[in-house]
Amino acid sequence: MRRNELPRHVRRRGIMMLEALIAATFFAVTMGLALKIHQQSTSFDHARYEQLATRFQLENVAERIAGFADDTFADEAAKIAEADGLECKIETFEAEPYGGTHVTLASNAGGLRLTHHVWRLQEAN
Repeated sequence: MRRNELPRHVRRRGIMMLEALIAATFFAVTMGLALKIHQQSTSFDHARYEQLATRFQLENVAERIAGFADDTFADEAAKIAEADGLECKIETFEAEPYGGTHVTLASNAGGLRLTHHVWRLQEAN
């Protein structure tokens, strides 16, 4: 062994520490990226769940009001929609030989505007 040369095991330890530091840095960056991707995926899933729940709520209210009699249809639709926290727009229309009522139920969920339409046809008087 020469005078200025270090033994092989001493020289190798310094390089191993550098390798370990690089590996730890790579691991930390990779885990940070993976956590960020997971967080985005979770928030996306939450928004989609909220939209699905609101769609079910709109469908449920529409199904309930579809069964009401013609004379109480509009009033009951407004009451039920208000009780469930939905926006309700009621319009009457006429199309020969029929007329009727058009109810639009709406709500915001997960950044989207969701609507459902209920039509009630009646013979014109």
